[in-house]
Amino acid sequence: MVRRFSLEPKKHPSQARARETYAAIVNGAARVLEKKGYAALTTNHVARQAGVGIASLYEYFPNKESVVAAVVGQTVDEIVAELESSLASLIGKRARDTTVREWISAMFLAVDKRRLLLTVLLGEVPFLHRVPEMIELRGKLLLLSARGHAVGAERPGETREALTYLLATMVSNAITEAVLRPPPHLTRAELEAALSDFVLRAIASP
Repeated sequence: MVRRFSLEPKKHPSQARARETYAAIVNGAARVLEKKGYAALTTNHVARQAGVGIASLYEYFPNKESVVAAVVGQTVDEIVAELESSLASLIGKRARDTTVREWISAMFLAVDKRRLLLTVLLGEVPFLHRVPEMIELRGKLLLLSARGHAVGAERPGETREALTYLLATMVSNAITEAVLRPPPHLTRAELEAALSDFVLRAIASP
């Protein structure tokens, strides 16, 4: 029999102290995932790591899957927020080639900061692509890419949209792969430079 479970929390906190407890649970779950992996994680592990009673955890989350889904959502939101902030600081202040190179470097950094956690989330969580934030991630990356690169501004709209989609998809996948499973014979600087050159050539091609 297939076990059915909810990925939604029971409730979202509204008071400051409740928000602190909720955040402690989610952050505690992230640390347990890094140390033990998804299969070994239990709600008791999470409660101990968070410094809260198990009853407090179950006040907000019905099961371990919903706690992990909250970790996924928080991680995606943090990465997107960092990329948005980085992009805002670059647009209009530098030439496009410099903007692309620095933004790709920022993407590498955002993934690298969470390397251990992302290795577990991407490799072990069976319901990863059911989490709403993961479903919405591709669209957010597309919007950021369109803003940041002015991709193919001289092309017809359909071609420009397709190129933006392909670049956003390939770049995000390439960075994730390069950080989580880096090729031993290439340095991070070499990978960043090669990916930046690829994007710039794609943008410049007629």
